[in-house]
Amino acid sequence: MASSSGGSAKERIVLARRPGFGSLGQKTMAVSNHYRVKFEPKVTIQSIGLKDSNKAIPKSLNREVMNEFIVQHIDKLGTVLPVYDGEKSLYTATTIPDLDVEVQLPESNGSGSRCKRRSFLVAVKKASEPDLRLLDRFLKGEVSTFPQEGIQALDIVLRELPSQKLVPAGRSFFSDIFGQHDLGGGIISWNGFYESIRVAQNGLLTLNLDITANAFIKPGSLEDFLSNSFRMDRTVLFEELTRGDACGDTARVKAKKLLKGIRIETNHSTKTKRKHRVSSLSDQPLQSLTFEMNGENISVCEYFSKTYNYKIRYPQLPAIDCGTRDKRTYFPIEVCSIVPGQNYTRKMNQSQKDALTKITCCMPQDRLQKTHQIAQDLISNSSRYLKEFGVMVNRNMTEVPARVLPPPKVLFQACKRIKAWSLINFDNMLYPNTINKFCNEFVRSCTNYGLVSRFECTEIQSTK
Repeated sequence: MASSSGGSAKERIVLARRPGFGSLGQKTMAVSNHYRVKFEPKVTIQSIGLKDSNKAIPKSLNREVMNEFIVQHIDKLGTVLPVYDGEKSLYTATTIPDLDVEVQLPESNGSGSRCKRRSFLVAVKKASEPDLRLLDRFLKGEVSTFPQEGIQALDIVLRELPSQKLVPAGRSFFSDIFGQHDLGGGIISWNGFYESIRVAQNGLLTLNLDITANAFIKPGSLEDFLSNSFRMDRTVLFEELTRGDACGDTARVKAKKLLKGIRIETNHSTKTKRKHRVSSLSDQPLQSLTFEMNGENISVCEYFSKTYNYKIRYPQLPAIDCGTRDKRTYFPIEVCSIVPGQNYTRKMNQSQKDALTKITCCMPQDRLQKTHQIAQDLISNSSRYLKEFGVMVNRNMTEVPARVLPPPKVLFQACKRIKAWSLINFDNMLYPNTINKFCNEFVRSCTNYGLVSRFECTEIQSTK
């Protein structure tokens, strides 16, 4: 949390004043992707520090633990509706007592039932009070100290619901419900939106929204992911991974880099489906891997056969290692599938980058409609949290004055006029009407951009 004391140079921020206003062009009104935010300065927000008393809570479980904390200890919270920043801070609009409680986190087995409960001791203690009155005074121009804590608290209030329902990545949220596209190479794009609280000029506080897209690992079997990533048929890929020469070593090293850190789900057991994170790929094939169980050495293939009645189809392939350096945990590639919603953080090739860029490139009217619909859904679905913290968000985009500037005049070699122009066609297969259409469109575009006032197409010649 940033300190609320008003002495550091970092916090003393004064917004730059606009030096003046232009007059050229035709005046009009435009809309921006900002929604005005109002708040109750009298609402006191409590920032509460969270600590796990017995063991570190994995970052991936932070929000799940906090959700269970709210459910299991609702009697201690009463009617308080907290919001969570995903790290170590919980925010409430009403003071709650310091707590030191146990949170039981049931583990899902993938079939809807629960098994193997894990417990965490969570300590809740008051950390600070972000002062919204300071933010109100800053917006009115009465103080120059930037109220970072107040801005952060309001930002977390508006991010609470998306953080629960969608996949976060930086300051954006994504989901396949907004649309998805295949980028090739085992990755897809999910559409989403960027969200942030902004301080604007004239004492305005706004919610800035914009549509965006991000690359994700394509859900499905691990076999398909590797096949798509290598751009090889599955049979050919398996032959590469089992080769004993330098080509096989290269393929296995590439597979290790691709798989490291990916979350997978195993489906070899009919009773449970467990999620794991890949740490590496075994150097040896499955059929050569053994471990000690009950004082005896047993092969991985034999273990799966005896324990799960499962016969491994590709014992010649390397195994997926989800363990640690001291304790290995091996799974056959064939029983692993990709957990949905994982950001693709590795470098994409140029065609994938271009495809991702094209997804968010759309006409202004389409962008406006998509952004506005996201805003309406966000405001409606977050109404409980907004009411709890005394926050109001205008449902209309902010209107701003604008001017339509005249097109610039293009000068050619010290104002020399272009008296004639030529088109040479090197493709004898093109029909004359196709060439005429291109010339007419070219002339129309030049005229629209103010390049020339008169630009006629008079003669077209083709090479023989």
